[in-house]
Amino acid sequence: MIGLLAAAVICCLGHFLGAQLSWLPGFVGDFLSWAAHPHIAGGLELPPGIPKVVADLLLAGAGGWALTDLCLRRTDFAHSWACRAGAWGLLTFSLLGFAGMLTVVVGVVSVPWTLAFQGGITAVVAGAWSVGRGGIPRPRRPRLATRRTTRRTTLLLVALAGLAALLVVGWDLFHAALSPVLEWDATIYHAASARLWYLGRPSPRALVGPSVGIESSYNYPPLFPAAGLVTDVIGGGFHDLYLRVASPLLLAAMLSLVFGYARVRYGLAQGAWAVLLLVGSPLVVFYGTWTTDYILLTGLIFLTVVLSDAAASRSDRVLWAIAGSVAGLAILTNFLGWMALPIGLLAIALRTSPRTWWSSLAVFGGSALLVASPWLLRNWVTLGDPVYPLAGAFFHGPGLD
Repeated sequence: MIGLLAAAVICCLGHFLGAQLSWLPGFVGDFLSWAAHPHIAGGLELPPGIPKVVADLLLAGAGGWALTDLCLRRTDFAHSWACRAGAWGLLTFSLLGFAGMLTVVVGVVSVPWTLAFQGGITAVVAGAWSVGRGGIPRPRRPRLATRRTTRRTTLLLVALAGLAALLVVGWDLFHAALSPVLEWDATIYHAASARLWYLGRPSPRALVGPSVGIESSYNYPPLFPAAGLVTDVIGGGFHDLYLRVASPLLLAAMLSLVFGYARVRYGLAQGAWAVLLLVGSPLVVFYGTWTTDYILLTGLIFLTVVLSDAAASRSDRVLWAIAGSVAGLAILTNFLGWMALPIGLLAIALRTSPRTWWSSLAVFGGSALLVASPWLLRNWVTLGDPVYPLAGAFFHGPGLD
């Protein structure tokens, strides 16, 4: 039966290719030429202040490591190197963006204040990690899920998934580093906001208006461009290379997290299939090259799934607070990040006791709103709309419609 299906697929594919021979060779040649020479602007230009930026990234990485351990220590994923690596990449970038966002909200975009916010955030995370470490035993190494697949088939799948992920991330990183920012959303929001904040330092002025361009998108959730602002401020000059290479690196982190989660919950072969399905999606590949916040958003929403799953499995309010905090980071990344809230709500409704519904809901929702509150309050004061650009019928004034 499988042989017949394979033969049918091959026949259909052959018929399709035969019908497309008039244009397919030219398309393949043009695509390969573009893939080999993407540097429209003339090649790689290094940004200023690389040593200072690297030192600052090490500071953010230390905070991200502590936060990752705090998030996963109480879960079945504590012993998964893939989950830890993925969560560390996503949370490190998020902490960097959170510090940059605070400088914009307060109106103190400068090196001392950026370092002060980063140091304060790292100290708070390290303090929570230190306090939470005592008296809480790490979960035992979980018995990993298995499925009836031969060892050879499983190893082949894992090797194929690893190779595919390496090729996609490498291809995305190559193109992101050598190509200018051309994607539409990036040119008016995801990358442009960082430049406007940097040029308007130390107190960037607010842009408010009905335009679908920067007047509106300037007030969208800022976590992604705010991370670029930090590298600009610390490096001593605007350059979008750091933001350009962020998407492929965040894609690598997300793939690692997906593999680790599926590995623990469903098995090694299923983890490989999950990675193959992701890197086989053209949109995932292209968003990995574009300077937008959507890979970060997807990774944070999936991390909310992971933590909500763990919290529901253990009925642990601390885990619900952590899951809600990650959902708050998703809200700060993009207005579509509000989709992270229903994930926790469904997990509470479907997988916890009704006696704990309200307390779990309060902890999860309260933590999310607390983390997202700096930008929500900023937009409430500046625009009169805390959830801009959503709920326009309730909040938007004539100048925002």
